[in-house]
Amino acid sequence: MSNSVPEPDFEARGHTFRAVFKPGERKEMNLTERQEKAVLYVRQQGGQITRRQYERELGVSSRTANRDLNDLVAKGVLSQRGTGPQAAYILASREPTGGGA
Repeated sequence: MSNSVPEPDFEARGHTFRAVFKPGERKEMNLTERQEKAVLYVRQQGGQITRRQYERELGVSSRTANRDLNDLVAKGVLSQRGTGPQAAYILASREPTGGGA
């Protein structure tokens, strides 16, 4: 079973954001606005985010960050690398194929 999600196009206009999947590839991900912003952040900032970055960038508590990140992993949008405070979350479609950290 693959956790890979088709790479959408992201559009940000003013206070709105949306992920646009190509025809035939659309999957209902049911992401919150906060999660969509996090995915955009990951794409713009080198492909990964930590829980602390999520907290800082989205202005949420540690508990909310953990819940959102775990939900993104469960939906196959992100993959977790490592554990604890140093865990990094990367786009599932951008996982390194070579030797890892």
